[in-house]
Amino acid sequence: MEKKLKANNLHWSFDNKYRHWEDSSFPEEFFAYLNAVYFKESHSKQNNQLDIEYAVLPNFWNGYGGSHVEGKLTFGELKIKRLNLDNNNYKYQVFYSNGASGEDLSMEYQTKNNPIRSLTGKWSIQTKNRAGDLYKSINTKGTIITLGNKQGIELTVNEGLKFISGKLNKKESLTCNWSLFDCLGKFFAQKSKKINLLEDLEKLKLDCFLTEYEDTNIDLETGIIKCKGHILHGPGEVPSYWWVDDENRVAVMSNVFNTFVLKKYSILSKFHGNYYK
Repeated sequence: MEKKLKANNLHWSFDNKYRHWEDSSFPEEFFAYLNAVYFKESHSKQNNQLDIEYAVLPNFWNGYGGSHVEGKLTFGELKIKRLNLDNNNYKYQVFYSNGASGEDLSMEYQTKNNPIRSLTGKWSIQTKNRAGDLYKSINTKGTIITLGNKQGIELTVNEGLKFISGKLNKKESLTCNWSLFDCLGKFFAQKSKKINLLEDLEKLKLDCFLTEYEDTNIDLETGIIKCKGHILHGPGEVPSYWWVDDENRVAVMSNVFNTFVLKKYSILSKFHGNYYK
């Protein structure tokens, strides 16, 4: 059953205006980002190279460090670029900036060209800290190695410490949480909805599920976004709510603390540069 959402009647999973102070700008910022993306001129789909960005809004106001613009709630951003490789795999470059924690994550990894974007090869994570803590940066490299009848997630920190962060069965695939912003809509055409998740390319969460949820609409100034809801959940994984439009784009994702709102979506014929700072 579909529900028509008005500006004052958001779906409960991302209706956070009452969780802030009375004059909070949550609804205004939420709709401003979506209005800037939807019902614009479509882009060429040649070569299928993707460039997407999300604004990150807090679900609750509790001392969050914002965007450093007075009166604004937005405190972070997520940028994802997907490139086609010559071997038919994909290369992802991800940049996630969290103004509340003061951490910036720059990640680079490769996946197979399949619906769930199975991780393959090696990956890297660069963490920078601008919050005044003891550490300034951490560089982590990872890969999947064979351990008998298991696969092991091997991480190497700052070219020194090396350890296994988790194991999974040899025949099972593994995906990264950031890839879901790209592939979740198409993945739901598959029969199996079970996934093994490597959160931030570091923390292994086995036997997670993507479960279909209700449909809903988001009513914008320029038109209505028809969305299908999905819930990501599993052992050790706090449920998050993913809202996918009829072009398989994740319009909104909300977890316990944050709401990610689509603010840019481009399909490029050519790609240059990366997100590394």
